[in-house]
Amino acid sequence: MPEIAGKSVSTNDTAVLGAGALFLLFSFFPFYGISGGGSGNLGIKASVSAWHYGIMVLAILLMAVAVAVVVVRVFSTMPALPVGPRLVALAAAALAALITVIRVLTLDRQSAFGVSVGPKFGAWAMLVLSIVAAVFAFLAFRESGEQLPSAGGASGTSGDTAPPPSV
Repeated sequence: MPEIAGKSVSTNDTAVLGAGALFLLFSFFPFYGISGGGSGNLGIKASVSAWHYGIMVLAILLMAVAVAVVVVRVFSTMPALPVGPRLVALAAAALAALITVIRVLTLDRQSAFGVSVGPKFGAWAMLVLSIVAAVFAFLAFRESGEQLPSAGGASGTSGDTAPPPSV
């Protein structure tokens, strides 16, 4: 297991931290843009970051939550939650990955007269990193032995108690 700041961190948690941090970094890179139309200084080039797409802002914030939960769990004591911290990290990373995959794959792509419009490097990097973070969050969840919340509702009964008497 790798050591970070004197703490032994599992490989899966390290991968979630790394992929999540890079995801957040690449959110500032060109996400969607236009380029072409000439050579040298006569060409067209413009782009926007992922922060210009409302749904991608949600994905970025969800990935930040996943990274923050892993950081707090590894380097501090986790406050009491109704579900395990690895499940929270998995849910946030998986939802961020789902949003990112759908958004990147549905961006318009067009090319005509030497001008192309479409996803840029930041979009493809965020796509890959979101999937990597979600996969390693799943592996960390599975490795931890945490359980999914029961379907028994707030009482948490799993069917091992007698049903209430009928009236």
